[in-house]
Amino acid sequence: MKKSLKTKFVVMTFICVLLAAISMGAVSLISSRLVVDKNSRSIITLTASKNAQSINTIMTSIEQSVKIARTYAENMFTSIDDYRYNEYSLGEYLSDIETLLENAAKNTPGAISTYIRFAPEFELPLEGCLLVYNENGDPNPPDEYSEEEPSTEPGFYPHSMTDISKLSVQKDSMWYFAPKMTGKPQWIDPYVDSNRAENTQIISYVMPVMKGGNFIGVIGMDIDMKLVISTIDSVKAYDTGFAYLCNEKAELIYHKNYPRGISNENFKSFFGVDRETLINANPDDIVSAPTTDGGQRMLSVQRLANGMILVLTIPNEEIEADRNALMGQIGLILFIVLGVTFIVTMETVTFLFKPIKHLTEVSKQIASGDLDVEIVCKSKDEIGTLADSFRTTVGELKRFISKINKQAFTDAATGAGNKAAYAEAIKRAEIVAKHPGSGYAVIVMDINYLKMYNDRHGHEFGDMLISDASEIIHRIFADYEIFRIGGDEFVCIMLNPESDICEKLKAEFKAAVDKFNEGSTRYELGLHIAIGYSEYKGSDSHETYADVFARADKDMYYDKIEIKKNITMPEGYVDDRTVN
Repeated sequence: MKKSLKTKFVVMTFICVLLAAISMGAVSLISSRLVVDKNSRSIITLTASKNAQSINTIMTSIEQSVKIARTYAENMFTSIDDYRYNEYSLGEYLSDIETLLENAAKNTPGAISTYIRFAPEFELPLEGCLLVYNENGDPNPPDEYSEEEPSTEPGFYPHSMTDISKLSVQKDSMWYFAPKMTGKPQWIDPYVDSNRAENTQIISYVMPVMKGGNFIGVIGMDIDMKLVISTIDSVKAYDTGFAYLCNEKAELIYHKNYPRGISNENFKSFFGVDRETLINANPDDIVSAPTTDGGQRMLSVQRLANGMILVLTIPNEEIEADRNALMGQIGLILFIVLGVTFIVTMETVTFLFKPIKHLTEVSKQIASGDLDVEIVCKSKDEIGTLADSFRTTVGELKRFISKINKQAFTDAATGAGNKAAYAEAIKRAEIVAKHPGSGYAVIVMDINYLKMYNDRHGHEFGDMLISDASEIIHRIFADYEIFRIGGDEFVCIMLNPESDICEKLKAEFKAAVDKFNEGSTRYELGLHIAIGYSEYKGSDSHETYADVFARADKDMYYDKIEIKKNITMPEGYVDDRTVN
């Protein structure tokens, strides 16, 4: 039977639309799945990493405080014989150490007690000292010879000490035996502090005090476990995601649903993952684990500074909710498109030929990855609905792609623009400079002594320096674009800046750095950031962005030299560079 031209045309048109719609739908589904999955994994990892860093900041602060106190204690200690028969000299020595420990504890977030204890085998006339935080003031009875009343101010006050000679090697005494047996600094797993009436659970960081290669005692600091628990309880991801804490052997320390803990034998049955997997997991890994109700959970495992393991756990159904919703929308749109196209093509093939062809071409462009398409359709019928569906799909894809692009142009550590964003900003500045009367300014900032801090204290300490510097930079230059173009170098680009604004902001920046150093003892040399700026001289000068940047960089270089004139490097440290 011979088919009419209309029938052939309808069939051909419908087949073309069908193929185009399927292609577009397939590309949309695949792209959306990849984008949402990648975004979800990033959210999980970044959430876990951010909260691990919050806890690590506390741990690092305590480590630095104890390290400084231990160094002082070892340097000032003369010999066992000098103190064994001279209680006065030992008392003077302990008084200095007590003052140092008190100041360190006051400036260490979360610290609730600090101490130095001598090994009992040396039979020194004084055992050491223990300072415990008391919010009600000095709990010790007044000296009968003193006319002063005990202080009622919250602070660290002397406390009676445990008799070390009667201790055995067990969980609540590892603060003494662990550093003694290993000769190394130790983080002690949470235990109950018997020196407190409420039996507070604490985490301790202790270091052995050595003299002439001999162990003479320990020095340490404690933090309230409630501080760590509150941080863990504040972790939120999606709707019901939460975190729990294990020690370095992946034994459960804290879980909001199991306040009394669980046995190691039941660990996998409760959490769906064995302890070895948690121990061996990398920070960027996403671990899948079954749940007791037959579902699946995603885990992000982060190792803390003290060796403990922070685990963020989120149900798969929550992670996949956005992806499934988007895929459902795309599938529904595809179904509607096919149905409407078939009906409208059969009824009004002539009228619909042109818009259908247009939509077919649009779908091909979208399928090839070109989302900057213009969908032109003035009709108010089903073809108009089809066009709206395409617009919705393109809008959704653009939104997700825009979100990913934003991440690609941001430095994750500081929140500033990265090198890719910086390159785009340079192009914008050069375009602006082409217009008469328009211009731009470049401000260059460089963090001093980052290499020295990294060499002496490690890169985690250097990262903390970068974070503090970045906070000041963002606060002062919040109204302008900021970029991190190197490990310690930042750039701010101002388009059409106001007169004298650069000098004004430079002064504010210097004042902000000085204020930070006045209120912080975190860095031994202080936080120092060299700054310089330069402004575009106008289109008549024919200068390039590189010329403006070079002047700003040179200005910053001179500022760096001025800063170094007033800084004395730590004894024994050699800076092999002329300017750092």
